[in-house]
Amino acid sequence: MPLGAGASTKLGLIAPEILNAVLRLDRVAVSADVVFCVDRGGDLYEEAIDDAHQFVCVAESGMGDAWLVHLTDGLVWFFDHDEVGCDDCTVELGIGFREFLAVADLWEQFESAAPQDALDVEFLELLASVEPNLPTVWPYRLF
Repeated sequence: MPLGAGASTKLGLIAPEILNAVLRLDRVAVSADVVFCVDRGGDLYEEAIDDAHQFVCVAESGMGDAWLVHLTDGLVWFFDHDEVGCDDCTVELGIGFREFLAVADLWEQFESAAPQDALDVEFLELLASVEPNLPTVWPYRLF
């Protein structure tokens, strides 16, 4: 599948299965805070992160945040645009792209449910079932 006009040359450096998924999911909103996108370069994360050349954007939040894949190990990171200029504007989630897809889907299901404190606990347990440390690094306040 061709990268298309404007696509970042870094896209060619990610694993083929991630590239194919990102190209197919371009502009698909899984939840309000996960809208898949093809990294076209020029994003805020590229200016804010010293080693931005090591990442490719695979999804955005719609509010300036981004979900990034590290080119070396394939792990997903979160870029928080509100923390630009701070040392902690990125958070390594400790999961790969496939797990990120599952988490995004679970998140959408929980956002669609009636917000209740019990759902917070249940969602955190599901995050832990994907990756034990994920609840401690999850970048969003829940529901």
